[in-house]
Amino acid sequence: MSDIKRVEFDIGGQHHLLTPDAEQSVFALQIAAPGVPMGSAVAYTGKVTVTDEADNQASLAGNEENGLVLMVQRTLPAPLHLIYDRTQADVDRVFTLKKKILTGGVSSLTEEEYTEYLNGLRGAYNHTDMNRVGEAVAYVADRFTALPDELTSYRNQKGVADESLFHVPYDASSVVVSPKCDWSMLDVPTQAQVQTYLDNLAVLRRQLPLPEGTPEVPPTLDHLTYEVANNIEYLLVVIYEAFLVVEEDLYGKIDRAANDFFYSGEISSGE
Repeated sequence: MSDIKRVEFDIGGQHHLLTPDAEQSVFALQIAAPGVPMGSAVAYTGKVTVTDEADNQASLAGNEENGLVLMVQRTLPAPLHLIYDRTQADVDRVFTLKKKILTGGVSSLTEEEYTEYLNGLRGAYNHTDMNRVGEAVAYVADRFTALPDELTSYRNQKGVADESLFHVPYDASSVVVSPKCDWSMLDVPTQAQVQTYLDNLAVLRRQLPLPEGTPEVPPTLDHLTYEVANNIEYLLVVIYEAFLVVEEDLYGKIDRAANDFFYSGEISSGE
């Protein structure tokens, strides 16, 4: 995971916009903040957490020698905490426990095995997996549809005129999904529900160009393998990462346009 691309925060009455190099994973920025003397709230707490709209967090710490140092690292939002590292061992574990149940009944499981079985085994595809994917689909689709209005609001706030280069490179009205997030252990998906499940993924996948090697949406869930289960969830992470690149690029363009206008206006007023 690369770090967040953009954080805004205020220190000592000064507004700071941080846009690190996209290749950095962790970075520090020395900030000259004479308006925040040692002994202030920032200094004596030792750490101030700044959270942006995407739940990315920045930790702010200060000392007399180095001043204020901002360390920022992106974390995926909760709906994108997906599973895409299942292995054959996970599948084997399912068969081991099922065989034990068939032989001696549920009572033959140890307390740990029973808890493991109830919580959803990684090697089995069940209601917990489908709910997790449904929640991720809903979150990613919401980000796609919300971004155009968020950009418009930000552009207006910065006083930047509307131009096509500030528009998203996809049709937000086409991001229509119907995720189901309330599957229960006893539910058996119908063919129509499975098709909707796959169609939701296809809608998101076609919105943006994705890196070579990105998994395709499977044509069916019949005879599902752990590799395909991994690919379904990994696909959503790749789509979200591609969205973040677009989001940052567009915010950056607005910021640069606002800065160019400020500096050109300042120069003009001084002539």
